[in-house]
Amino acid sequence: MDPSIKKELSTKVLLLLCGCNDERRFLMERNYIFAMRVKFLRTLVNLRKCNDTRPVIYLDVAWGTYIWKNEFNSEGFKVPTGKGSRLMICHAGSSSFGFVPGSKLVFRCQSSNSVDYYTQ
Repeated sequence: MDPSIKKELSTKVLLLLCGCNDERRFLMERNYIFAMRVKFLRTLVNLRKCNDTRPVIYLDVAWGTYIWKNEFNSEGFKVPTGKGSRLMICHAGSSSFGFVPGSKLVFRCQSSNSVDYYTQ
């Protein structure tokens, strides 16, 4: 595997590339990320057991590289992955209360092959 890709995976995605005895490779989550996830889930379970009324707000980021001509066209213009600009959409919300007012962030980021769009 290319060393630059391995470095990106281990630093940006927080995963480790591990090997088996039979020379197969697989991705494994880093230990401290796993521990943080367990701590978060335990805290969430405890809050729900205590009937905490505060809403749980989730954050998400989506990006798109397709441009659609019209509703009847079945195919769009595709920008190759890692090339050109992307439209980034960030939002926060919950299933009980819907989207949080004023939390939407939409912007176009310019990304090259060497820059990850999460740094934008």
